[in-house]
Amino acid sequence: MSQLNPTNPDSQIPRLASNPHQWSSTIIRLLFPIVAIAFFAWLIQPTPVPIPDPNLSQSYPEVAEVIRESRAVLVAHPDSAESWGDFGLVLAAHEFTNDALLCLARAEDYAPDDPRWPYFRGHILQTQQPGLAAISFTRAAERSSADRAAFAHTRAAESHLMDNNVAAAQGAIERAISQSPDYPQAAFVAARVAFARNDWHIAKDSVERANQLQPNHRDVLELYSQILRKLGDSDRANELASAANNLPARNRNWPDPWLGELQERRVDPHWRLFQAQLARENDDIERARQLLKLVVTRHPDAPQFALSLARLEYNSGQISESIAVCSDAIKRHPTSAELLAIRGSCWLLKENWANACDDLRQATHLSPQRANYWVDLAFAFRQSKRFDDAEKACLTAIRLSPDLTPAQIELIKLRLDQGQHDYAKQIYLILKTSHPNAPQLQHLEKQLNLSPEQE
Repeated sequence: MSQLNPTNPDSQIPRLASNPHQWSSTIIRLLFPIVAIAFFAWLIQPTPVPIPDPNLSQSYPEVAEVIRESRAVLVAHPDSAESWGDFGLVLAAHEFTNDALLCLARAEDYAPDDPRWPYFRGHILQTQQPGLAAISFTRAAERSSADRAAFAHTRAAESHLMDNNVAAAQGAIERAISQSPDYPQAAFVAARVAFARNDWHIAKDSVERANQLQPNHRDVLELYSQILRKLGDSDRANELASAANNLPARNRNWPDPWLGELQERRVDPHWRLFQAQLARENDDIERARQLLKLVVTRHPDAPQFALSLARLEYNSGQISESIAVCSDAIKRHPTSAELLAIRGSCWLLKENWANACDDLRQATHLSPQRANYWVDLAFAFRQSKRFDDAEKACLTAIRLSPDLTPAQIELIKLRLDQGQHDYAKQIYLILKTSHPNAPQLQHLEKQLNLSPEQE
């Protein structure tokens, strides 16, 4: 060891090791914790993946626009779970499912506690990969409030059933019921699970519970009918099957507390047509009209959209508006028989027989197999006193559809207008025999001066 020399000032200063290996060892000991922490932080970050850029060449303009806008937000915020999730939902809403699944998985990487992203992955996967869908639904349930957890567990049970995994379905539906005992869809799926196990009595108890919680649901009544048939109660089973058939098809739907977030991102015109149909069924004609006008404005070259709007106006009694919609569309699509036929029907209601004859004659020329077009044309000809043309149109309609009652009714009226009372009576009696309860015949009785014996 070196000695300090009091006469040499430099000897008073301790010297660091001059060996390079000692220097390296010291630096490594100092830097290792920092490097390890940085490496661990990098390790737990989501692996960078390219942002999907789908081919939009075949998409509607508004669809391409909303996808590009959502993608631009993601490009600006590539580390945001919300940006990845929103882009995934926009893609899923417009059936870019593979890219949507990638984006939703990425959103879940950034926000593993958010139940939305695994739920929507399950929603996309359910029809094609129900086993994977069940796993996603279960992850969503584990991160949700009780009510939403019950719904997600129920969908997991449905997915397991689709995957023929009855045991897993049983476990999932039990978790759903434990989360929300009064949830009607859980009781219904519990009945389906018991049915899959051939446990008819348990299935009956569950479906009765579902029917109590959600009366007059079409799926519930149909399953109830099947279970009773298995138990030998055919009369009651037939009664429930008949009741189910009398319910509208939309009665099959179960409310989905998650799905609105996906649907609100959908902007394609066919979706808006569907929304307009729902609005019309709920008597919200103005909402239906707004949706259809938006679609027609965006897609003036697609005659089917104008056709839907024209029918809405016609059926709601807005005849002039229907004529305006048809006229504008016919300028672009002069060979659309349906548009011409609707406008012709509007002219009939306005008693403009000449215009009606012109439009309906063109409609029958373009679609000669449509018997109802020929009936309307016969009516227009008859009102115009063109009896020979009316007769030809009537007979054409009957030839195309011999059981078409309106065509035969129109022929009776034509014979009466021609003064051929006996001929009209013969047609009436034949029609009365084949269609004794046809309401269209009742108003003709007085015109034909028929006694009860003659009828």
